[in-house]
This record gives sequence, C-alpha cells and structure tokens, in this order.
Amino acid sequence: MRAKMSYWIYPGLRKSGDMMGISRRIDEISIVCCNYFNQDIDDVRGKSRCGNLIIPRQISIWIATAKFRMKLKDVGRYFNRDHSTIINSRQKAYDHIRFDREYKRKVSEILELLTIN
Repeated sequence: MRAKMSYWIYPGLRKSGDMMGISRRIDEISIVCCNYFNQDIDDVRGKSRCGNLIIPRQISIWIATAKFRMKLKDVGRYFNRDHSTIINSRQKAYDHIRFDREYKRKVSEILELLTIN
C-alpha cells in the first residue's frame, strides 16, 4: 500500500512564511524519522557523518523538500547546512528510493506514520 501525503495534515503549510511554522513542520518530520531509526534528533541535526545518522537526515530532507515542497533554504537552516548540501542529500535519498527496495520500504513506513499523526 502506498502512503498518501496531503497538505491538510499540516494546515497552512503553503501559506505560512514564518520560520517558526516551517521549523515546527520540519521538526515533526525529523522526529518521526528519528524515532523510526531510534536516533536522537540533535545528533541527526548535527555535523556527524555517521551512517546511522545520515539515513534519517536524508529521509527527513527528502520528505520536507519533495513531499511537502519546503524551501531548500528553510530546510538548510533547520539542519545547519547550505542549500547545495540539501540538494545533494535530497538527490541521494531519491536515488536510494529508486534502487534500494529496503530503503524504499522504510521511507514508505515513515510516510505512513506521518499521515497518521
């Protein structure tokens, strides 16, 4: 079954320009990803390049930018990275989703969790 994302989950998603609202939405996405992978959100937002932190970070970035169409600059500000790093992370997550069945399954499960909350 395919997860269905809709904007009604986060009212005002496309209307709100304030960073507090954007940050809260990215925070919600990141918390779900971190809980799924059993990682601390501060570690995922940090500078570490450990593999167990990169995956939830990339998935959070992909969901925020591809599914919720958040601005690269806003997502980058949340993760303390520039927009080119966000583009790279989003592309890597997209490539994994296309070619790795296990990764795609995990992303689908996370999307399901986001639609329930």
